[in-house]
Amino acid sequence: MKLTFLGTASGMPDLDRNPSAILVEAADDAFLIDAGEGAAHRMLRSGIAADRIDAVFISHTHPDHAAGIPGLLQWMHLCGRTKPLSVFLPSGILRRFKSVIPAFLLNQGKWTFKFHLFQMGGGTVYEKDEFRIEAIPNNHLAPGRTYEEQLKKGLDSLSFCIHESIDHKVIYTSDVDGLDHLGAVAAMANVLISECQHVEVEDVLDFARQNRIGRVVFTHIPREMKPPVASGRERGDGLTVAFAKDGDAFEV
Repeated sequence: MKLTFLGTASGMPDLDRNPSAILVEAADDAFLIDAGEGAAHRMLRSGIAADRIDAVFISHTHPDHAAGIPGLLQWMHLCGRTKPLSVFLPSGILRRFKSVIPAFLLNQGKWTFKFHLFQMGGGTVYEKDEFRIEAIPNNHLAPGRTYEEQLKKGLDSLSFCIHESIDHKVIYTSDVDGLDHLGAVAAMANVLISECQHVEVEDVLDFARQNRIGRVVFTHIPREMKPPVASGRERGDGLTVAFAKDGDAFEV
């Protein structure tokens, strides 16, 4: 599995970073996890063709995680893409999001490819051979709800556990106030991709140690932040820590 960080900024615009977007490549398949503003532009700069990705998985629909979808769709159409594209959204937002595409005057009747919207609940949301994406509810957009209440009312914000066979597991979470919701999937993950705006860096590192996760990659990085720990090498505690920059790629 290969991870390419297309956007690593927080919600505040940054001259050096694009908003959140990560390309996940596994065998012949490729997916975007989040698609903040400028996702198509960042794909171009990274040499990723318009027909490379098979699906987009959106953690939540704040603009820095989802505003790139209209531009992505227009670019794919203008490039003559023919392969279908699926976009997966948290279940609580799907009905409202369906009005977004017509609002941008994107005439699907003229598109060169088929476009499908799906809603995600908790649990497995995509599966092919040994590759699987699991969605985990978090309380970023509903801090007063328990996870059980979120499941009943419709999920608005999700974290993801990405499995490639039983030996490769990557966890992605963004815009959360803690990592307790990941307890059921965290143990022995190869990589934890975590934001560092709403949650403390040391809390994330403690969580990784407790769950025997070997590598932590921080993203969603505030413009004013100076990394508080050494980056890019294995530390004395066995953790490899990195603060991702746009264009960084990691093999898992």
